[in-house]
Amino acid sequence: MSALARALQALPTSAQPDPARLAACWAAIDRELTAGFSRVEALLASGKRADAQRALADIDRRFGGLAAPHSLELAGQ
Repeated sequence: MSALARALQALPTSAQPDPARLAACWAAIDRELTAGFSRVEALLASGKRADAQRALADIDRRFGGLAAPHSLELAGQ
């Protein structure tokens, strides 16, 4: 069975997420974002604006809207 067929077959069922796994996932995302933002802030503080912009672009590519509003604040510096 193709992946699309399996996905369509699964639509009518409502799977309940595992709260512990979901919390762990969000915590991991938060840790990765925090580390990325710390790196951008350190680059800005050391005057490496181009490197900071590249690092911020990497964060935005990986996390999209999850990085806002902090990514937007850093982009304006």
